[in-house]
Amino acid sequence: MITYASILLMLVILKERQLHHNSLIQRQTWNERYDYIVVGAGSSGCVVASRLAEDTNKTVLLIEAGGAQDLASDVPALQKTMFGSSMDWKYPTVFQPHAHKAIIGQKEILIRGKVFGGSSSINSMNYYRETHSYFKIWENLTRVKTWTHNHVFPYFSKSENNLDFRLVANYPELYNMGGPQSINTIAPDVILGRYFKNMQMLGYPINDPDGFKPFGTTMLRQTVMNGVRQSSAVSYLEKLPKDNLHTLGDAQVTRVLINHRKQAIGVEFFRYGNYHKVYANGEVIVSAGAVGSPKILMLSGIGPKDHLQEHNIKVVSDLKVGHNAVSTIGVWLRFDIKNQSLIQKPVENFENFYNYIIHNSGPLAYKGSALTCYPEHSLPGFPDVTQGCALPRTDVLEGDLEKLVQPYKNKDDWREYYRPYLNRSFIACPPVLRRPKATGRIKLASSNPFDTPLIDPCIFCDPQDLKDLVKVFKTTINTYTTPYMKQFIEPYAKPIPGCTPCSDTYFCDSYLTCITEQLAAPVSPMGGNRIGVVGDPNAVVDERLRVFGVSRLRVVDTSIIPVPTEQGNALAVMIAEYASAMIKEDNGDIKSNLNE
Repeated sequence: MITYASILLMLVILKERQLHHNSLIQRQTWNERYDYIVVGAGSSGCVVASRLAEDTNKTVLLIEAGGAQDLASDVPALQKTMFGSSMDWKYPTVFQPHAHKAIIGQKEILIRGKVFGGSSSINSMNYYRETHSYFKIWENLTRVKTWTHNHVFPYFSKSENNLDFRLVANYPELYNMGGPQSINTIAPDVILGRYFKNMQMLGYPINDPDGFKPFGTTMLRQTVMNGVRQSSAVSYLEKLPKDNLHTLGDAQVTRVLINHRKQAIGVEFFRYGNYHKVYANGEVIVSAGAVGSPKILMLSGIGPKDHLQEHNIKVVSDLKVGHNAVSTIGVWLRFDIKNQSLIQKPVENFENFYNYIIHNSGPLAYKGSALTCYPEHSLPGFPDVTQGCALPRTDVLEGDLEKLVQPYKNKDDWREYYRPYLNRSFIACPPVLRRPKATGRIKLASSNPFDTPLIDPCIFCDPQDLKDLVKVFKTTINTYTTPYMKQFIEPYAKPIPGCTPCSDTYFCDSYLTCITEQLAAPVSPMGGNRIGVVGDPNAVVDERLRVFGVSRLRVVDTSIIPVPTEQGNALAVMIAEYASAMIKEDNGDIKSNLNE
């Protein structure tokens, strides 16, 4: 029974949560100097700032362009409302000649967090560490030998507070409790449970993708505790406050300050209409993300010589910043759930909010997502590395038809496609190509730090990527259209606008190819500041993430990753944990050697 007392308790809980979030943006003054300056309070930046501040003799400043999380970002079922909000950079790509053919301008909007916690505050909360052999590809590609699975695993473990007690008990060598980053295994709803049964009937085992069995299907672990999102800001800053760590929000870094000896000595940032400078006694760590970090380096004179000179930026270090931008590629196709009672709808009514806030339960606390990786789509040369996967998840098609069709060129056909299914639950059929051959590029639009960079993921620039994704798409479709699954789900009645099914086999290769060309999009950009050894012409940072040609400057985020994966949050946290240990060691803060 909902009483006035329970309503008052709800308000108290909500106020307390928001106060915790707002604690990170209350600072209005700052020191002239800090030992460390961390640029960007995203998935990596929150971690590295918190870890460096463990030495109470050091001062740390963490600067973030965005503000604090709001209460909606706490709620798993409201995740999609974060897209396009003030917490999202909303980066547009440039025109893609081979993809996005259904979309106006043939561009895609990249969802990247502009908020404390970065993308971990607005993403789908999925937590996936990648297979052991994935890091072998890093070594083969970059010749860096200190980022193998044996090197990075301790830092996955250090961060992890795995709340799946049975999993930890059964596999103590793989999973850990007690770290800052809480993760949990989310139980499937009814329709995903039917999907799992279907996959087992097809011979795909229930697997553990973070262990030694990459192929099969499983529920993804998520950064959720008691029904509340656990972003890096929550896990590393709000729960672990430190007096020597200052956090500054709504402050956009415009460049790194570099002296005549090519040393990073501080940063310039813009806040509330004014430019400011703050200086570092030790190091500047750029953790502004896969798009933001390349942009800041180039604005600071670190990047391709010709490109910087084009924008009249003085060249400090001629490096391939913005090159080697990599991303997985995915397609999104919905299947209607015939019996809508097979899923709890996350309706935003008072009763559901009450159950969520008071009891941490109900449909608003749920955001189920599965992972299926196919042995028939392993990476050539790496039989236990997944090339083709799918990310089944359930959701509700929103009821605003005009908002749904807004991105499309042919709005009338898309209105008819969506109209019968408004406010109905669906299960997504989203195949993903994990390791495309083509690489993209991030460039400056101008020397103005407030101009959006030019992002070219180069989708299907290599024609083999289209063929490979269609193969994965076909495998995924075959798992959704079995006699067993046809009892519960069906594709939308009308074909994808602009595409024609085949009369004999509805989802034939030509139809799937057309859908892919119409709708495929980059899933998780990374790689514009690629790691590598000395002498590697494609490398921006060395194995200790130090920027080549500039001392006292590192990049610590997913822009250093050479091989894409669609679940980057766990990697971002690991990279920051590993880098923090390196920085401490290099600055004499710890005595032990790393992994030697």
